[in-house]
Amino acid sequence: MRLVGRYVVSDRKTGTPRPCEPGDIALLAPMGTDLWRYEAALEEKGLSVATQAGKGLFRRQEIQDLIALSRVLADPRDSLALAALLRGPLVGMTEEQMLDMLDALPQEEGRGRPRLSRQIDPDRVTDEIGERTLRKLQNLSRIARRTAPYDALAQAIDELEVRAIIRGRYAGDPERALANVDRFIEMARPYAVRGLRAFSDDMARAWNHNEKLQEGRPDAEEHSVSIITMHSAKGLQWPIVIPINSRTKLMPAPSLVFNPSTRQMSMKLFGVEPLGHDDNKAAYEANVAAERVRLWYVATTRAEDLLVMPRFSEDSAKQDWSIVDFALKELPEFDLTPFPPQTYAHGAGASNAETAESFYADTLRIRARKTIKWKTPSRHDEVAKPVLADPEMDAIVDDPLEDRPVVKGSARRGVVLHKLMEEVIGGETADDLASLKERTTILVGQLMKRGETIETSDLDVDELAGSVLRTLGIAEVAALRARLVAELPVAASFNGDEELVTYGIADAVALEGDRIDIVIDWKSDVEPGSSVVAGYRAQVADYLKTVDAKRGLIVFMTTGKVIEVLALPIAMHARNASQG
Repeated sequence: MRLVGRYVVSDRKTGTPRPCEPGDIALLAPMGTDLWRYEAALEEKGLSVATQAGKGLFRRQEIQDLIALSRVLADPRDSLALAALLRGPLVGMTEEQMLDMLDALPQEEGRGRPRLSRQIDPDRVTDEIGERTLRKLQNLSRIARRTAPYDALAQAIDELEVRAIIRGRYAGDPERALANVDRFIEMARPYAVRGLRAFSDDMARAWNHNEKLQEGRPDAEEHSVSIITMHSAKGLQWPIVIPINSRTKLMPAPSLVFNPSTRQMSMKLFGVEPLGHDDNKAAYEANVAAERVRLWYVATTRAEDLLVMPRFSEDSAKQDWSIVDFALKELPEFDLTPFPPQTYAHGAGASNAETAESFYADTLRIRARKTIKWKTPSRHDEVAKPVLADPEMDAIVDDPLEDRPVVKGSARRGVVLHKLMEEVIGGETADDLASLKERTTILVGQLMKRGETIETSDLDVDELAGSVLRTLGIAEVAALRARLVAELPVAASFNGDEELVTYGIADAVALEGDRIDIVIDWKSDVEPGSSVVAGYRAQVADYLKTVDAKRGLIVFMTTGKVIEVLALPIAMHARNASQG
């Protein structure tokens, strides 16, 4: 701490003297155990840390927050995880606020007091923070049910503004925490098949068992003190090197020892030593001692300008890592007098001279600016808005197709159906049953889990191909077939008190010249509930507003239902649209 900004080192590129920076310092440890204590102490002093030796990923606050978030999205009954999330830094509610929020909920007859749950109706919540958070979590849980854990967590982190909160929490240098957030998201990639529930369970189990896992690697390591093992420091150099944890006790010899000279292994069995076990054990200990010497050679030759060796009042024991006698008692003590204690703040600039009056003036100036709000209709961000009950949105429901097969709905089934409709409309796949079955078999094979076959898969090739063929035969779809364009990117901005930018990809649109006349949304749901249908109607209504179309169709490919959605008047000052 005292050396940063004061001790003079040589610049690697130019060779000219310059003040020391945090990235010029490296702490070398013989082992990577419990280095989080050094990390916490350095961060408490305002110095950021780039750790390659520590494996305390699950000790980090941001990781614990994300584990709670993943558990909440995976299990609506996990009230403990929800409480941890609400009380944590991502939301910041106090226990008193949570209790008041629950106490204000209406109590249903015949039931006890309402319990903390993700399924609480946000409209009944009086606390503003709680209402906003629950609404976001419920929307994210719907997304998590139909997408991979990696994508669901990425959207959740974006929706809850996790990165912005972390930047505010670690105002000096948030790079380490942000790298850990990216590391957590990457860990969810292998769970695309097993799902978010399995991922959240595994992460919670790893946290409870104190598993050691490498942290994320920040990009801006030149502004951070490096903590690295001696073994990993081979071939690297820093202006200032400080060995740490040199009095760490050695791990006891394992029960099974290996003699590298004779290439023999031996161990005690029921307390009885085999012939030659003592020689093998002595050879093992000699090999470990030689490795300690080699590592100390590495540690003491990594410094370019200054090597600071810790000196202890008592001699090191045989069981310590300090096996080499450096004759430190004969060397002068490093004089810290020219470097008085200081408080270091990364990127510290001018002092904050803001007053209440200037803060109020800045607030008015910010409010006067026009803000931009982004919206994707397929994410159902506003499913609870009153627009769903507007009388101008009419519904025409056909009778379900007779003799339709009993099917099991799934996200994979929806992916296959949407892909088939896109290819048929685009002319890539013929619309006869044989061609559809052939293409469906290929798509199902690409989505099968490990060890799964076409016969054991829950995806029925005949049912999928038949659903597409029947959908193409629905009267409304058949009438528009010649004018349909599949998977069309659309976007529009609406100017008002704030600019609303709506963007997305329409499943299919019917063109009338150069203008979009009708928007079609394919749905693979088997038995959609009323709330789900309401969300779909709002989604199509947003697309109609985006492309300035008058009519939309929600086509349920399994049941054969078709719901018509009529456009509402756009109460906006201006509109700018684009389509791909």
